[in-house]
Amino acid sequence: MVVRFTKFQKEIFLTGSFPFNWINLKLQQMFKKTNRMKELDIVQVPYSRVRSYEYPGLMNDVVVVVSKHSAVTYYVVGQFNILLDVQVKLNDLEAYYRKLPKTEELNLLRAKRNTMIAGTLKQTKVLRQMNMASQVEALNVVTPFLEQYLNAVKNGRTVMKRERIRQLGKSFDDNTALQDALELLGLKLFIDELRTVQNSIDLALSEQVELLANIPYLDTKLIISNSIAALKNMFSAIQLAKLEHPALDYSPLITELNIYLTFFNAKLKMRITIQKNALAAKKLAAKKTATDPTATSDSVAE
Repeated sequence: MVVRFTKFQKEIFLTGSFPFNWINLKLQQMFKKTNRMKELDIVQVPYSRVRSYEYPGLMNDVVVVVSKHSAVTYYVVGQFNILLDVQVKLNDLEAYYRKLPKTEELNLLRAKRNTMIAGTLKQTKVLRQMNMASQVEALNVVTPFLEQYLNAVKNGRTVMKRERIRQLGKSFDDNTALQDALELLGLKLFIDELRTVQNSIDLALSEQVELLANIPYLDTKLIISNSIAALKNMFSAIQLAKLEHPALDYSPLITELNIYLTFFNAKLKMRITIQKNALAAKKLAAKKTATDPTATSDSVAE
């Protein structure tokens, strides 16, 4: 089942910004419900849905909001200092998740590999449809080879593609008849280029591993666990201080936190919705392919 976007979710997706008119409306409804701004609770974050790389941004923005309103003024400086200590570790985690120099190169090479696989299969299908007498024998040699090594992995995971292309290379090198058939059909160049691209990917991966080996180990689970505890304790400290100091107006701090946290939660919900839609579309496509009565071995280039 495809999940539908709400009006404000579409606005976030299309503009990259949050509809603050919608936030103000929601806050007004919250204020009306509680009848007093001082009684407003801090918006809850579904921490189980937050990814590791999203925590640095969450932490940094909360720190900015609390700093703006002064932790000292609102009697939460002790917990705020703990939050700052955890923020340092999270910033290290943020650096850990940044793209390594080889990441972009690998993405381009993998995209080229996909293009080469699709192009080789498509060209083979065209040759089969042409059914030229001079090429029939060569196609009978080449088609099973391509079905075995390429057709099965055209939409597969990158690890599977790497292994199949390595196996393809070995079979190619050991089979003179296959080489001659590919040469006759003009496909040998495709195979040679595909192997060259895979070799470049392997080299880039090797260099990437060396780069990763030089990055200090970080206990991600511990850092995230401490971050969640620090954020929860920060929000609890604000709520407790609000009760202990009724003469002090905490609404400016809590309101700004709620505006940000509402925005943050909306982004989480948007990401989850997109993932659900993508998964639903993938399942629908797989079901359609499985029930297609016209599917035959000629689908080598589909």
